[in-house]
Amino acid sequence: MQKKIKKILSVLCYFLFFIGYFYILFVNLAVAFSAIAFSAGAGSRLHVAIALLAAFLLAVALPGLICIQQRRIHKLERYIEVLEKNNTAV
Repeated sequence: MQKKIKKILSVLCYFLFFIGYFYILFVNLAVAFSAIAFSAGAGSRLHVAIALLAAFLLAVALPGLICIQQRRIHKLERYIEVLEKNNTAV
């Protein structure tokens, strides 16, 4: 029962984590495109494009890295549990 609840909470947290980051990405896209549409100079458009690219990279790369690290930590925790069970069984 406890493992089921832990798994459900884990899935829910992953879901909320990705939804939050993609919401931030969407807001940055909407603001940047509106700034590009209403700005007059090419220099300001370049600055907006650079900021948009940075926001996109943060919104895409960061959750992936955090997810990979989290999965690796869970894998190591399970491995430690197996080692502890083997040591107590001996």
